[in-house]
Amino acid sequence: MIMKSRERVIHALELEEPDVVPTFEMIISPPKVVEQILNRKSVYNNIEYLLELRLKNLINPDDKKDIENINRMYVKDIYEVYKRLDLDMIRFSPHEIHIPKNVRKIDKKTWEIDGVQYRYDSYSLWLTDPRMSF
Repeated sequence: MIMKSRERVIHALELEEPDVVPTFEMIISPPKVVEQILNRKSVYNNIEYLLELRLKNLINPDDKKDIENINRMYVKDIYEVYKRLDLDMIRFSPHEIHIPKNVRKIDKKTWEIDGVQYRYDSYSLWLTDPRMSF
């Protein structure tokens, strides 16, 4: 019997034997891979793209509708990527994307976000001053 994704995942979680091993990815990265899958720009796992949108004032951190739209795009992108890859399980993080108020691009890899400098490398933001903490 061929199982649907939901049945397959539930069987595996209940330590029962599914028809095949369920497929799942914790995170799909880098952003270029996601863009190849979707054939378009995506906000999913794409910090630099979000910062560029903010830099160009295309999103306003004080506008709840903008924040809601970005979060909807994020969820839509995740869902679409996982469906196109035909994965059995989707990982959604229960968080809201934070849009910074002040963004400045210092050079190709360095950003100042709300007064703190970060280096964008390996698809992550890294503090440039290790003495900084939150």
